[in-house]
Amino acid sequence: MVGEEPPDSAAVVLARRQVAGLHALADLLQRRPELAEHLRFGLRHIGQPLINPDGDARGVLEAFRAAAEDSPVAVTVVNDPDRCRVVADFEGAVVVAMWADADVMAGRPQSPTYVPLGGGEDR
Repeated sequence: MVGEEPPDSAAVVLARRQVAGLHALADLLQRRPELAEHLRFGLRHIGQPLINPDGDARGVLEAFRAAAEDSPVAVTVVNDPDRCRVVADFEGAVVVAMWADADVMAGRPQSPTYVPLGGGEDR
């Protein structure tokens, strides 16, 4: 469920730790700007698939979109036939994407097809 969390909830504690970590990363980049080039790819490709069919993927994506739109970032919503993706572009230097496949959005997980390595033959 997406919404207000109690101040001692696991989600709030995790959010505080993530904020502290991001602040520490920002401090590191301010102290050592030469490292920015080496972190460029990772910071431009932060992504999170939503994979829990019992969760509220649509609600999570909508909350992410709304929160990003309340920030000074460019937000893009891409509705492909097989998934929905929300991308928040923080001035090109940091890009965060969150997405869910159509079956997760609909609450109908697709059973994966298992194909053993080597065509199933033991060697």
